[in-house]
Amino acid sequence: IQYINWMMLNAQLQLELSPEFSSEGLAEVFSEIKHYLFNELHLHRLEARVCIGNTSVPEKLLALGFEKEGTLPSQFEYEGDDISLDIYSIISE
Repeated sequence: IQYINWMMLNAQLQLELSPEFSSEGLAEVFSEIKHYLFNELHLHRLEARVCIGNTSVPEKLLALGFEKEGTLPSQFEYEGDDISLDIYSIISE
């Protein structure tokens, strides 16, 4: 979890998963993370940003209950290439 914004009650989630990490394991870990962020820290929104072209992470985020919000074009440059990001979020219940 990074970039907690206490005024807006939101944060960003950064995931770096190995291919061996199962969807069931991710769901179990994320359930605890979500409970902590929404119930203990009282945050309202969790966001994940994914480089366009990444095909495995969006599927996992959608399975966890995230919704795709849109795309941020040319958010940064890496090795001479403009990198665009898709934004996914989940809102507390």
